[in-house]
Amino acid sequence: MAGFLPTGTGGVSLFWSIRLDRIDHVLARGVEAFRDDLLSLAPRAEGLAFTSLDAFEAVRRRQARFYAFGARALNTVFRNDWDVMAWPRDRLMPPVSRLPWVRGRALDVLAGRADGLFTSVD
Repeated sequence: MAGFLPTGTGGVSLFWSIRLDRIDHVLARGVEAFRDDLLSLAPRAEGLAFTSLDAFEAVRRRQARFYAFGARALNTVFRNDWDVMAWPRDRLMPPVSRLPWVRGRALDVLAGRADGLFTSVD
């Protein structure tokens, strides 16, 4: 799964998701395979620079760590085969995601403004 998500600040966040049990395989294949897979799902990402990934990660290391932590946690809820998780996820996420505080924190994380909000993750 991949796509583009407006951050509400004039920017756009690119997301790419895989099942947790496939992460080691993706990491072993490397950046070029990641790029090819991403572009097969989201061809509009063609103009992105993939060779600046290390520099980007170094600049946003804390945000990236928190984002990865949150993505893994949410992946358990959204990308699973457990029917028992479907009802709460489908019924609770839409109204909760519209709460101003929750929406604001989600936009902060997507836009890289979460520095200082989640310091315990480091």
